[in-house]
Amino acid sequence: NDTEYGSFTNAPCASIVSKSPACSQDLSGQRLDNAPRWTVNLGGEYRTVLDAFNGSELFLRLDSATRTGTNLAATLASDTYQDTYTLINFRLGLTPADGPWQATLWANNLADEEFVVLAGRPSGHTDGLTQVQGLPRTFGLTLDWNF
Repeated sequence: NDTEYGSFTNAPCASIVSKSPACSQDLSGQRLDNAPRWTVNLGGEYRTVLDAFNGSELFLRLDSATRTGTNLAATLASDTYQDTYTLINFRLGLTPADGPWQATLWANNLADEEFVVLAGRPSGHTDGLTQVQGLPRTFGLTLDWNF
């Protein structure tokens, strides 16, 4: 993404810059918030037929998603910047050749990467910072039934 503010001369100030609600800053030419320069996704899947299990299909999938550093707030405050992070997800599943179901074991954020997806200050507040953390490592089992 090659994004930037064209002209934003009266942008609100981050409260860490000024306690005055009337403060403004010039963000012209700065990168937009929530717009990393690069997002890279890479995935691979392996499938094989298991003759010993009546032709059922076993699959293994690995995905990675990298997001380069970006600021998460429109004021571009320094404490709302999220560094580059990579998430790795894993799937292992079984699909019977003649059955309407599929079972998948999965893990998201396999490396348990810590990251923030949202950061900012409530409108009208000068102190405090609200952050929403990304999900930690999670595991599960999904059973699908097609009808």
